[in-house]
This record gives sequence, C-alpha cells and structure tokens, in this order.
Amino acid sequence: MVKIFIDPGHGGTDSGATGNALLEKNITLQIALAVRKYLSEYKGVSIKMSRTTDKTVTLNERTKEANSWGADYFLSIHINAGKGTGFESYIFNKLSDTSSSAKKRTIIHKKVLAVNELRNRGQKKANLHVLRESKMEAALTENGFIDTAIDAIKMKDKAWIARVGKAHAEGIAQIYNLKKSSPPSTPTPSKPTSNSIKDTYKVIKTTEGYSTAQDAKNRKNKRSTVSAGTYYVYKKASGMLNVTKQKGTPGSWINPTTSSPKQPSFKVGDHVVIKNSAKTYATGEKIPSWVKNKSLTVQQVASERLLLKEITSWVKKTDVSKK
Repeated sequence: MVKIFIDPGHGGTDSGATGNALLEKNITLQIALAVRKYLSEYKGVSIKMSRTTDKTVTLNERTKEANSWGADYFLSIHINAGKGTGFESYIFNKLSDTSSSAKKRTIIHKKVLAVNELRNRGQKKANLHVLRESKMEAALTENGFIDTAIDAIKMKDKAWIARVGKAHAEGIAQIYNLKKSSPPSTPTPSKPTSNSIKDTYKVIKTTEGYSTAQDAKNRKNKRSTVSAGTYYVYKKASGMLNVTKQKGTPGSWINPTTSSPKQPSFKVGDHVVIKNSAKTYATGEKIPSWVKNKSLTVQQVASERLLLKEITSWVKKTDVSKK
C-alpha cells in the first residue's frame, strides 16, 4: 500500500498569497481535494492530508504528521505571487538532478503542465521546510500567480481546478504504477442501429440540403436549405452527413466542405490578433477587451485552438486572424 501525503499550502489565519479577489489557502485546498478525489480512484493507495478544511496548520505539524504516518511521498500544493505568470515545481536544493526525487517530480511536472495552460517556469530547487524536513521524497508545485489576472482567471474556473488536481494524481499514479479500481458492473448497452445518432455537427454557414448522400456529393437536386446551427448527425456516407434537428429522425444530406468554411492554417511563430467578435478563451474564460486587436505570437498549435505566447492563453482558431 503506497502512502501519499497531500499538503494544501497555508490555511486558517495564514491566507498565503492574495490577489484578484482570491486567497491562496482556498485555491490550494481546492486543488488538493481534487488530487485526493482522483487519486482515490486507484488501487493500492492510502491518502492523508495536512488539512481538509480552512484551518491553521504549522509547517512543523505538516511534516511531523507525514513522518509519523510513514508516508511514501509528500506533495505540497501552492500558488505563486509576484506579478509573474506560469507553473513551476520544486524539490529540496540538496538533491541532485538525477535523484529519485527529481525523476518523480519531473513526472508530476509534465503531467500538470500538459493540462494547466500555463507557461513552463521550470523545475527548480529550494530549501523549503516541507521539502527539507519530510523524511520521504517530496515535491512542491506552484500553480500560477494569484496576482496576475491571466493566471487568476484560471484559478476561478472549477474545470481548471479539476484538471490540475487530476494531473497531479495521474503523475503520482504513474510514479507508483497504480492501477484504476474496477468500476461497478453495469448492463451492456444495446448495440446502436446503423441509423443511430453518433455525434453532433455545427453548420457554420447556411448551406444546401439534399435527398441523398450522392446528391450532396455531386451538389445536384437540392431539396432544402440548412441554416447555420448545431445539428444531430443521423447518418454518414461517402464523406457526406445527414443532419437533423430532431434526434433519431432523418434530415437533409449536406456536403461538409460547403457548410464549414476552410480555416487558415497556423504555425508556431505566426503573428495573429484576437477578433473583436471573440467572447471567450478556448477554456471558457471571458476575453478582456485589452487583448483584442493586439499583435500576439502563436506558441503552440492544437487541432482547434492556439496557445498565444504573450497572454499564455488558449484561443479558438475561429476567433483569431493572421496579421
């Protein structure tokens, strides 16, 4: 049984860092509880936390409890401050880069960085109490800057908290080769028929509707007009789609190449601007007006979104245009 000690930084009379109407002690607890939630889905793991509510716990009490319990790993969750931006992680400064602690920290660092949409500030070392006084291997993560608006926006997003917590848990699971517990058995769902709904499709602009897939492919024998909007996909054939507003009922066949205009291609280094019509980032947070029509640099390209270097945020490709 692997023993994992999770330490949400600060608490009680110690609020930690503050900024943008947030307190570090609250964000660290939310992330830590998410770590516990997702880590508890694995077999062969026992979890203890330095606090599960907003209470004061001294640094000495944290490490003493972990040491007395005989924890195998100590994970401390923190939020940064100082007007910077990004994610960083720490191990004790007397440890080498090739130590077991460093290697385990790297696994967690990479897992979290893959989902938190924050700039990578690197893997660092420090002479911090929880890293120095814990008898087991330990790591401390700094999950963004509470006094920087672009980072704080993420901290207010429950989905972001869940993703970051889950990534920490997945890192620990990888370190100790933990396996998911078997879910409760459920009845096997009946196999869908060939005409069952498989997904949805967003028609970007009004297009022609046809009676058959072949008609749509050849763009002949138009029978209707399909307005812009989100539709159920009733059937697919020859690259064509039968879309419908009423789930389970056949609709009109459309040619996807005419219903969704081709998007420009983007590459790392491209200079782009966020359109005035854009309302939210790809992660759901509201886009402030000051970033629109400002020249920004593409740092990373995904299938439907771009990471912009200057604001360290993901935006939908449809919401930007090249300079």
